[in-house]
Amino acid sequence: MFVPVEWKLANVVPLPKQNPPRDIASDIRPISLTASLSKVLESFVSRWVLDLIDKKLDRKQFGGLLGKSTTHALIDMIHHWISALDKGKSVRLLFVDYAKAFDDVDHSTVVCKWINFDVSDFLIHWICSFLTDRQQCVKLCDFFSSWVQLSGSMPQGSLLGPLTFIVLIDDLNTDCMIHKFVDDTTLSEFTDKGQASQMDVNVTQLLNWSSNNHMNVNFKKTKDMIINTSHCNFLDKLSVSDVEIERVNVF
Repeated sequence: MFVPVEWKLANVVPLPKQNPPRDIASDIRPISLTASLSKVLESFVSRWVLDLIDKKLDRKQFGGLLGKSTTHALIDMIHHWISALDKGKSVRLLFVDYAKAFDDVDHSTVVCKWINFDVSDFLIHWICSFLTDRQQCVKLCDFFSSWVQLSGSMPQGSLLGPLTFIVLIDDLNTDCMIHKFVDDTTLSEFTDKGQASQMDVNVTQLLNWSSNNHMNVNFKKTKDMIINTSHCNFLDKLSVSDVEIERVNVF
C-alpha cells in the first residue's frame, strides 16, 4: 500500500500568527495545502486509527480529538487549580512551548510509537508512505518557489498531522499533572504551605523526554506562573542552560 507521489505535494501558504508579523522565523505559520483526494483518504485512515487507539490515549490530551476542545482543557485545568487553592495549597504552572513542533517530528520515533499502540501493519505501512518523500513549495499570491523535498516533519493542514503528533507526545509525563492540547503543554504543581517546589525536577524530566524524542523547547515562549499564597513570592525562578524562564502574572 502506498500514497501516490502527486498526493504528497503541498503548496505552503505562510499565514501570520499575529498582524503584522514582526519576525518571519517565529510569527509565520506554514500551512500546507494538500491534494483533496489525499484528504479524503486521510479521513478514512484517521478514523480507523482512532478506533484502535482512542481508549489508550492520555486522558489529559484535549487537542485534535472528537468531542474535546480548548474549552474542555481550560475547564479541567481551572477545576484542579481552584480545588488546590480551596485546600490551602499553592499552584505553580509552567506553560511549555515547543519550537517548530511539527517541523521537528522524527519519523522513526513516530513509527515506533504507532507500533507500540498496536496499530495494524497495513495502516503503519500506509502512514510510512504518507510521511516519506514529501515535497513542498511556497505559494505567495501568484508566485511559487522551487520544490523542496522534506526530511522529517509533518505537514500542517493535513488531517493526519495533529493525530501523529498526539501519538508522539502521548507518553510525555512528569511527576506533576500535565495537560496537553496537541503540542501545547501545561505543567501544574500543587504544594502545601512551606513545602518546596519541585518544578525544576519536572522541567528536567520534560527536557529528557524532549531530547529523546527530538523535540526542542522554546524557552523564550515558555512561561512560569505562581497562583496564590504569600510564600510563593520566595520561590526561585526556573532557569535552563543559563536561560531564565520568564515568570508572568497573566498568560
